[in-house]
Amino acid sequence: MSTDPPPESAEVLTVSGARRDALVLAVLVTGVLLLIWNASFLLRLLRMSGQMDPRVQALMTGLTLNVALVMFGWRRYVDVQHEAEISALKEQRAVLMASIDPVTGIANRKGFSDRAEAL
Repeated sequence: MSTDPPPESAEVLTVSGARRDALVLAVLVTGVLLLIWNASFLLRLLRMSGQMDPRVQALMTGLTLNVALVMFGWRRYVDVQHEAEISALKEQRAVLMASIDPVTGIANRKGFSDRAEAL
């Protein structure tokens, strides 16, 4: 029994990965635009009031949280992508090690069986 995915499913995985990346990029851009909008609003309030009233302090806290969330979200996305790549590589290696003798490098019983089924 072959463990390689058919070409169609590999193509679908690539397309869904591209869609996921586009969605993450859209969310990131939206977050940055909201951050810029909030910062400009805060700076206008500071210029008009000239002092740090409670509204301005609350907006500054929200702005700081916005920055932290954007940075955390991006870093988490990168970490998850990296872990998925490592997991896929480990899975490929496990499939290879299951069908090849590690000492000789020749196909073992499972390897011969897989190749015979493919023929």
